[in-house]
Amino acid sequence: MTPPYLAILERENLWGYRKRLQFMLRTVVHHFPARAPHAITILDVGCGNGTMLALPLAYLGYRVTGLDVDAASVVRARELTGSLSAQFLCCDLEALAPPVRFDVVICSEVLEHVDDPAALLRGCATRLNPKGLLLVTVPNGHGPFEIESRIYRRLRLERIFSLARRWLRRRRGGSGTQASTENIESGHQHFFTQRQLRELFDTCGLRIEARSGGSLFCGPFSEAVLRWFPWLFGLNAKVTDYLPAVFHSSWYFALVPETEGH
Repeated sequence: MTPPYLAILERENLWGYRKRLQFMLRTVVHHFPARAPHAITILDVGCGNGTMLALPLAYLGYRVTGLDVDAASVVRARELTGSLSAQFLCCDLEALAPPVRFDVVICSEVLEHVDDPAALLRGCATRLNPKGLLLVTVPNGHGPFEIESRIYRRLRLERIFSLARRWLRRRRGGSGTQASTENIESGHQHFFTQRQLRELFDTCGLRIEARSGGSLFCGPFSEAVLRWFPWLFGLNAKVTDYLPAVFHSSWYFALVPETEGH
């Protein structure tokens, strides 16, 4: 059976996760041009079940450590690891032994879920080796995904859509879209703008080295429609390269500490 984490290496999904992974790979290669993947250590904070970032990166040869506070997600990640150079720990960043540092730290789709995003960002930065790279992705707090999601919640459509998805899975005999986490209870606490993120990075002493954006349409209504047209997923992710950042459903950043000389 083909491991589920290989799907993101082969094809795009509605949320632009292949584009996100490619952004990270390009940035890491650019930042460490003389180093092979096996010589680069990566910490994925809030890794979920590893299928969208940690495991594909390990498959490509990087030495990956994933952290998540959701036990079910960590169990699933460990089940999928096999012989890959990856380990998964069920703990938060503070519980990781202080001397351990990494060449790359990833904090993807996590800042919006925590009480104190600045504290988490600073914690990630302290885990970097000298000349290290911090990769952060965050939903556009007022973008297409969040707008769809707010309408969806206000109309209380969760149960109807959930029943429809189960019915479709039974009809088609499949398990549906691979989820990136087993934890569906942790909602968004913050809805960032670009300005707020720049201020947050400045406060934490981080400088933007590169940036990009996720897909255009990826909310619950878009999922209900576009899931029938998977050939559009690539275009949905690509089109935002030509649109202002306000239209991106999520934003990607490569950051370095201000004190580092580059």
